[in-house]
Amino acid sequence: MENSRQIFWPLTGRSAEIGRFTSFLRESKSCVLFFTGPSGVGKTRIAEECLALAERGGWEVLQAAATSIATEIPLGALLSILPVDFDTNDPVTSLRAELKARSSYREDKTLLFVDDVHLLDSATLHLLHELANAKDFKLVMTIRSDVSAFTHKDVSMLLEHPAATICRVEEFTEADVEVLLSAVLEGPVHQRAVNWFHKSSDGNALFLQEVVLDAFARDQFVKPGRIWELREQDAAGATPRLKDLLRRRLAEVASDEKRLLEYLALCGETSVVDVAEEFGDVRLLDSLEAAGLVRVLRRHRRAAARLTHPLYAETIQNTVPFSVRSEILLRRVARVRRYGARRKGDALSIAGWEIAATGTTAPSNLVTAAHIARYGHDCAQVINLLRRLPEEEQSVQILCLLGEAYVELGQPGEAEQALSTAIDRALTDDERFTSYALGITNMFWGVGNFEESFELLTAARGQLDSEPYRRELDALEGGMRAFLGTENELAIRLLSSVSVEGDKRSYFTSKMFEGCSYANLGQFDKAIAIAEGAFAAHRESEHSQAASIQLIPLGLALMYRGELHKAREIVGDGLKRSFHDKAIIPEMWMCYILGWCSWVSGQPTTSSYWYETALSSAQLHHPSVARGILAGISANAALLGDQATAEERLAEAQNFPRIGALEGDLETFAQAWCAANLGKSEEALEVLRNAAARASETGRHAAESLLLTDIARLGAPQEVSGRLAELASLCDGPLAAVRARFASALASEDTKILEQVGHEFQGMGVMILAAEAFSTAATLSLRRGRRASAASYRDQSIALRAQCDNARTPLLTSGRHVELLTARETQIAVAAATGRSSKEIANDMAVSVRTVDNHLARVYEKLGIKRRTELAAALGHQN
Repeated sequence: MENSRQIFWPLTGRSAEIGRFTSFLRESKSCVLFFTGPSGVGKTRIAEECLALAERGGWEVLQAAATSIATEIPLGALLSILPVDFDTNDPVTSLRAELKARSSYREDKTLLFVDDVHLLDSATLHLLHELANAKDFKLVMTIRSDVSAFTHKDVSMLLEHPAATICRVEEFTEADVEVLLSAVLEGPVHQRAVNWFHKSSDGNALFLQEVVLDAFARDQFVKPGRIWELREQDAAGATPRLKDLLRRRLAEVASDEKRLLEYLALCGETSVVDVAEEFGDVRLLDSLEAAGLVRVLRRHRRAAARLTHPLYAETIQNTVPFSVRSEILLRRVARVRRYGARRKGDALSIAGWEIAATGTTAPSNLVTAAHIARYGHDCAQVINLLRRLPEEEQSVQILCLLGEAYVELGQPGEAEQALSTAIDRALTDDERFTSYALGITNMFWGVGNFEESFELLTAARGQLDSEPYRRELDALEGGMRAFLGTENELAIRLLSSVSVEGDKRSYFTSKMFEGCSYANLGQFDKAIAIAEGAFAAHRESEHSQAASIQLIPLGLALMYRGELHKAREIVGDGLKRSFHDKAIIPEMWMCYILGWCSWVSGQPTTSSYWYETALSSAQLHHPSVARGILAGISANAALLGDQATAEERLAEAQNFPRIGALEGDLETFAQAWCAANLGKSEEALEVLRNAAARASETGRHAAESLLLTDIARLGAPQEVSGRLAELASLCDGPLAAVRARFASALASEDTKILEQVGHEFQGMGVMILAAEAFSTAATLSLRRGRRASAASYRDQSIALRAQCDNARTPLLTSGRHVELLTARETQIAVAAATGRSSKEIANDMAVSVRTVDNHLARVYEKLGIKRRTELAAALGHQN
């Protein structure tokens, strides 16, 4: 991104505060409004917007601002609005007379704004209180809530005025940050970047703006696809302006308080007990907390202190001389060791402190720290630590730890090198199993070569024949077959042999894949029960950071079952958890499932956003999944009528290996809807028929139900309604049954059933099928002369269609004229509107050219047009 780009910074997420101000202007009893909040939260920015709003409403606005210099002079902040010869004994009367003498003065329409009231002198505060009592005009003021001014008598007197209203300005939520970044960047932003900016700024408007500006200055925003991302999340920091602001705030603290701030900046979160031992007086924390520089966190019986914001640490660290830094860090190391270094993060902290202080640490510290970093899913840190080990210290265990980190970071080449060396060096069965298991995982998920993955599995079975290892290898095979999706019952048998008494990570992974297999078979209730139980146990285990993987089968099963709202809520929470735990692979899958949910719901723009968000991780970590994600983006583009993007993304998908059946389904939808978009209905139907047959052969009832429903939607409900009814009895939950009734109603042209299923789809969140049901009911009712019913159905369809991102399907193309056409006439008219000749249409539909021309003649008559070139406009269809 160009650094010189003009940055537009909109006011976002402040509708409540603006609304409170507009109410304040209307209320006669309220004459004082305070905007309060911590420094940098955006009080002044909101007030400025409010003043502009007041001026547009005809109010006379006066402004004054308190400064540290003006504070030295009594009434200094108000000198700009006081008359030159004001009565020092009665400035209030002088000011009121001056204002009323102005030609612009309007009774009950004058407003005085004072910024940073906490900086005002006592005389000015007293004057403002008198003005509030007089009620001649309204007062709007800002005041910091994180300073001791609230305890100042004169400030308290104003805050407690009976005519005063306090409006607290809160920090931005993550949703606010997403809206703001999307506006600034003029496009959607990756959820990981949104989460990082929110955490880095703590929702503080000033900090957020400065961190975003710094990212611009460092050219950190990139757009590899259609979503903005951060090149390096840890590279963004504070701008010079923010650093200067922070330095000024830090300059106000006493020397012993400064020492404590340096200690916290270098050592991170520290227990209050350690602060007392190091500094002898915990009351230092009270003053720093009151100043908003330190936050004391109380968890159960432990209290700990940390800097309020990460940018404080960066600014303070840069001011500490190296000798002082080393002394503080080594003193901290000695203290932690003296108490036994028993806490989980102590080993990692010691290694980091020693490296920062001296440039090195003992190999045993590096290894221990790497294990702790692995526990925290910080794979980059694992690699950084283990690379410091000399060659002779790199055991099989270390190579496996290194290889696993490379797998997680999407570096399959480096992973394969480390793990191949580990397999060659392995001497014990434990070493062989770990090396082979990670090698198989890397080959399947990282490289995307499933044939070689199974060859490695066979080699591992040849060297490991004892029962425990055989069960673990069964679990690996079961997971791969579950993902392939073609042998779900075999996958379940292999996965169910894994015991909770064995390796916990293997057990939880097996449970995740077992849930996916049951979901594929249509046994959604079983999948949900397994996933919920596994999630609860996983979350309470020592591997809780990866617990979100259990939400993959849970989200899929809920979606297939017809509980889309619940699926989105649960998976959305899992996505936030993945960001917090730095769990990149679960994060990718959460975005992937959200994309699926939006596709089933019929919201192609939203679905594409989630797929694009998942794409960058998939390209790095799971190339086999990247193909399906690109196909999903293609299918959504086709549904939106964007044929160029649909074909481009579908072609791009071919560059990645095709492994999973779920990914194959997305590719089928992309191919079918691309063909339908071009008017090639028969080609689209054939693609869907073949995929449905494969799904039927492998018992993938959930996928088969989806595929057959699209066959019904594209004009052949008669051929699938029977099989959909059978699938309704094989799949748990209401959605499969409603799909079957939808197809049957399309085939029989039953408007009452279409109305019923429309309402049922709407209740489940399947908006596009609900819209299609009502649209078809409108078409049929109009054809039968029931215009009142047609109008009602049409209105319901239009309302639902508005929630489908302007998706276009044959059943939704009925505009003000197209509902007059039969299904066959619509099919031919749409094909002709896209530029296909009568001969091409006849070949596609296996009818004569004369039949096609006869249908088109009736279409022209019904639509009131005379030639083929007018079809697109009449149908509302874009080529």
